[in-house]
Amino acid sequence: MKAVYPISLKENHLFLSEEDTKHLFFSLRAKEKERIFAYFEGHKYLTEISFSPSYCLKIIREEEMPSYPNPFLTLHFALLKGGHDEWVIEKGVELGCLSFSPFISSFTISRPKAKKEFEKRETRFQKIGKESAYQCGSPFLPHISPITSFETSMKEAKGIRLFFDEKRAGEDFSYKEFFKEKTGNFDAFIGPEGGFSEKEREFAGKMGAIILPLSSLILRAETASIAVCSLFHFAFMEGLWR
Repeated sequence: MKAVYPISLKENHLFLSEEDTKHLFFSLRAKEKERIFAYFEGHKYLTEISFSPSYCLKIIREEEMPSYPNPFLTLHFALLKGGHDEWVIEKGVELGCLSFSPFISSFTISRPKAKKEFEKRETRFQKIGKESAYQCGSPFLPHISPITSFETSMKEAKGIRLFFDEKRAGEDFSYKEFFKEKTGNFDAFIGPEGGFSEKEREFAGKMGAIILPLSSLILRAETASIAVCSLFHFAFMEGLWR
């Protein structure tokens, strides 16, 4: 069932922003009297789309709000060219990742040069994250941190740091055994086109990051991010990650 995130409540009706209203009707093709879930200020409502007195959502009943996922994954990813970093957020949200931290590393090609460029990129990420949550019916909007440096992103990580290194591709490794030993929240780091520099590998080691392989093949940067989200989504669904 579709999910939306209203901005106001009046009497028994919830209202969306103008942009979200357009997205609901033109992108998601919602129809009058269709029932959808609405998440507003920590509450979950089953609603019915109404065109009177204006586009709004008539509350049918309040339902139990799901708890925030625990444990959770924060995906730290390098900015990518061609909008491919937008795919990372889009597909990551669809796979249950609700926390993202974009960064600039040594080999990052796509680099904003002015404050306005940073703000434009960050605003775009927020939009993609929200639309993806709409698309997959997530009860939670993703948290997307401001763009920072690789070093800062690594320092600010609060969970177990995982550094996925393409140089270790093809090594024997059992994630089933890994999840038996490691529990709690994780911060996963994925590099840009060209991977991480040796200096960054050393820094990750100094910060106590666990350096891991991801695949038997060398993956594109955006594919690696999606693969990490898929790995953790599967582990969570199977009860391996707790």
